[in-house]
Amino acid sequence: MIVSAPAHTGKKGETGMKRWGKISVLFALCAALWLAGSAFVAPFRYRGGTVDGLELKGLTPAAAERVLRERYVRELQGKKLFVEAAGDEYEFTYPEIGYSSDLAEVLKAARDKKGDYIVSRRFFLLREEETLGGICENYARRAVSARVRFTGDYDKPFEYTEGSGAHFIDFEQLQKDVRRSLETNFSAVVAKTVYAPEACRRADLEKERAKLSSFTTCFSPDKTARVHNIALAAEKINGCILADGEEFSFNGRVGARTESNGFLSAPIILEGDFVEGVGGGVCQASTTVYNAALLAGMEITEQHPHSLRVGYVEPSFDAMVSGKTCDLKFRNTSGKDIYIVCKTTGNSISVGFYGLDNGVKYVRKSVVKEEILPPEQEVVAGDEDKVLRAEKKGLVSEGYLIAYRDGKPVSTRKIRRDKYTAVRGKVQKSEKIVA
Repeated sequence: MIVSAPAHTGKKGETGMKRWGKISVLFALCAALWLAGSAFVAPFRYRGGTVDGLELKGLTPAAAERVLRERYVRELQGKKLFVEAAGDEYEFTYPEIGYSSDLAEVLKAARDKKGDYIVSRRFFLLREEETLGGICENYARRAVSARVRFTGDYDKPFEYTEGSGAHFIDFEQLQKDVRRSLETNFSAVVAKTVYAPEACRRADLEKERAKLSSFTTCFSPDKTARVHNIALAAEKINGCILADGEEFSFNGRVGARTESNGFLSAPIILEGDFVEGVGGGVCQASTTVYNAALLAGMEITEQHPHSLRVGYVEPSFDAMVSGKTCDLKFRNTSGKDIYIVCKTTGNSISVGFYGLDNGVKYVRKSVVKEEILPPEQEVVAGDEDKVLRAEKKGLVSEGYLIAYRDGKPVSTRKIRRDKYTAVRGKVQKSEKIVA
């Protein structure tokens, strides 16, 4: 009996015809998918329209963007921005000048709808704050105040050093002007410079150091010790700076009239007579200071007249000082510092006051109210006839201070009334004097 083999039912049992049939179907399916995919990823091309005059038809968005951006750069390379700052000129070109635009949005809109589109561009300076800030920094100068040095030299008491004001560029205004130029027609920009005066100008310093007064008295150059004492007192006073509200003391400034303090013996007035004493002549220095202080408007707080008239100043304008009981004092009420200078020559002493000028000028006036006759002269015996002491009339006097403003008197003030003792004459006779 003959038995047939059973048919194979798995993949291995498939016939060659069936296998190739399935491969053919799979190949056809892949080809269809490839053709469909190729159609899907093909680049978009514009069908028409323009952007900034560029015909878009047939261009891809990427190509249109590249062409337009190249055009914008060429245009920008032909532009220049000039900035003038304090005489210096700065030039900016591409790539220092950049731009931003809505090109991407316009190209997207042109895909959706044909039309003629204009791209909005905004030009700007790269690193704007740093660049403009550098220009401002190059020009900026801080203010330097004027300065003054008190030399104590009578003829040139002050040395001035000029100051300089601050100058700088208004950064915010420069930034606005640059942006406006780039947004319009690239017109040149002139930076706005700002000037500020120095905190203290020379004119301000000079105003507070105006010459308020000067006064000079003369003496005989032959009296060497007296001249020495006057010059020494002047030297000690010279260069004094009296602060506002401060009181000046002649004795405090000059010091004791002693040999250890440099003073010599010279005639002084003591109890109505001229005698030798250390420091003789210093009263002429105090008198000169006193009159300069009056003319400068100082407030006199202490002064004393001599018991006898002196020949170097008018009555009621002398100022006697002694180391024990009498001083010359005055207070600075000007509101600013007062500077005092003194100098002596071979036959004179001069004192000057400097400070804030309030516009008032002063004039002194001495008025003799009464003369006092000297008593009968004293006669003494001697080898020859000669005058031992000249007689001198005494007097009663008053001192006035007249204030002027703009050349017109505004007040007259009596500042003192004094009585100077008459000097009894003394003569020597050669004949015998009968009692």
